[in-house]
Amino acid sequence: GGAGPIEAGLTGSGLTDGGPGNSTTRTIVSSDDITLRAMGLPFFYWPTFEGDPEQVPLRDVRIENSSGSGAAVKTTWNAYGLLGLRKRDWLDADIMLDAYFERGLAIGTRLNWREVDRRGSAFAYLVPNDTGEDLYAPGTKKERDGEVRGMVYADQVEKIDENWRLYLEGAYISDEGFVDAFFERDARNRREFTNRANLRYRDENSYFAVEAKGNANDFIANEYLLQTPGYVTARTPEARYIRQFDDLIGSDDPEMPGPLLWTHEYRVGRLELQFDEPNADERGFTNNSLSQRAFGIGRTQSIADRLRAQGYIEDGIFRADTRQELDMPLEWGELNITPYTVGRATVWDNDFTQYSPNEEDNVRFWYGAGTRVSTTMQRVDDSVDSRLFDLHRMRHIVTPYADLWQSGTNVDRVDLPVYDEEVEGIAEGGIATFGVDQTWQTQRGKAGRWHSVDVFKLGAAYTNSSRDSDRESPIGRFVSYRPELSNVGNFFNLEGVWQVSDALALSGSTVYDTDASQQARSSLGAIVQHYPDFSSFVEMRSLNAEDSTHLDFGQAYKLSMKYRVAWVASYETNEGEFSDTAFEVQRSFPTADLGFGISYNNITSETSFGFVFRPTAAKGRGARLQGIGSTDERRQSGGW
Repeated sequence: GGAGPIEAGLTGSGLTDGGPGNSTTRTIVSSDDITLRAMGLPFFYWPTFEGDPEQVPLRDVRIENSSGSGAAVKTTWNAYGLLGLRKRDWLDADIMLDAYFERGLAIGTRLNWREVDRRGSAFAYLVPNDTGEDLYAPGTKKERDGEVRGMVYADQVEKIDENWRLYLEGAYISDEGFVDAFFERDARNRREFTNRANLRYRDENSYFAVEAKGNANDFIANEYLLQTPGYVTARTPEARYIRQFDDLIGSDDPEMPGPLLWTHEYRVGRLELQFDEPNADERGFTNNSLSQRAFGIGRTQSIADRLRAQGYIEDGIFRADTRQELDMPLEWGELNITPYTVGRATVWDNDFTQYSPNEEDNVRFWYGAGTRVSTTMQRVDDSVDSRLFDLHRMRHIVTPYADLWQSGTNVDRVDLPVYDEEVEGIAEGGIATFGVDQTWQTQRGKAGRWHSVDVFKLGAAYTNSSRDSDRESPIGRFVSYRPELSNVGNFFNLEGVWQVSDALALSGSTVYDTDASQQARSSLGAIVQHYPDFSSFVEMRSLNAEDSTHLDFGQAYKLSMKYRVAWVASYETNEGEFSDTAFEVQRSFPTADLGFGISYNNITSETSFGFVFRPTAAKGRGARLQGIGSTDERRQSGGW
């Protein structure tokens, strides 16, 4: 709605010298006293606007009361429209202007650029005078006294030619609590905050890279890195070369590989461990019980203190490593048999006696050998026809397999600090895996429009490890292409997916630990598409090591062309109570979307709410409420 005059016109080079075939059309709008209304009630005012309506300055406005950062009014603006600049097709630019009721003002920007040979992004957020309080994961709080806080990170990918790429990224954060307070989702899910330059070459079967990497801060912002291992690895720098499946003998058929394939890998460089320095109480773990459960330290100690006491060193070390593998793919009737052998040599310029006093070797020789065996059988049954289960014909594909593996080393991994899981963290000992994958395929649709569907898939396997294998995780996992990366143990693994119909899908998996005689991890879920505009889901996840079982469920319903609602809840079966509940509703208008969401966190006893306004031109028709909460990532890229 606008009270002033509206004018429209056409501009473009084609109107003056390019002819109709080369013209471009733009709509220019001039309007004063713009008032936006919902159900006749005014809720937003802007004095004037002139320009392309696709560049409406306001992209998003919301009112939130969220965990960590508190209540706030948050707005996102199109930088071109706000500053009166002409849009650049290769660059998207947003400005964030936020007002926190307790923390004061905040400003941020998000940039995304893309050209033929490069792409990248940048994000910056500044709170110049933070007078609020942080709410930490344990439920504790910390007052802020007018501090300048913020963060900035950026990344860039350069395509040099068809084979060479340059990857750059950088990040700086003002303090250890900032990400957890303002962008909690980044703390949980984002890739490592780091500074990195990586130049790489890739072709059909070779890979080369040289990388320099390090952390600009003395703390770690990613929660999963804090939990384990509590440090990050800097490379100053490191080079790596890999070549896969070189045919050493050749074959008569140029389309088929020869009987002996060679995969070889080399890496050399200087490495450093960078520890997390803040004390536990600086992260909200303000009593010894909390900090011991979380990090195994007292509240006045840091993760860095614990690592130094365990013998980890911060001084840079030089490391050279090579891995050599020979594969011999054979066919014996219907069987595919691949014997393979692996050798590895690693040298460090430190013997790590500070970490493991009984181990003085600084050269490790590691070796392994194994055999993979598999075959495939199938049967087609044209008599299957069921309207109830939507089945028409059935193909049953059965793939049994086995993998036998034995390895040894002169230096056990428990005697080495881990700079890289795929180098120092590799397993030794014997592993035997036997399994079978099954797929049932059917046709759905109708005569003349049949399409094939994997209606049911079931995978079952048993893994047994020798007693000299050092167990690293309570959840076993076998990695077939590199057994040394496996989480060794004795366990059954079962996974299944059933596409009951086009509207209903069921899935489940479990890992059963035979040593502990109980399930180590289990999950079970279902999604139902009742109608095109109405869906439901339910999921159960159980993790025995943490004695934790979650039950999540929710629904999303498009009531009409104008209204959409959704809700979700998480139930802790062990505690017998809900941990999180959330609800959102959205109303679409011809020129904007309005939304409201509310959620409750039973762990912190906190209620959060959000009010969202988004002009349709800002994101296009179909834009939705981006989730309930305060994080900018939800604001930009979707919620639940």
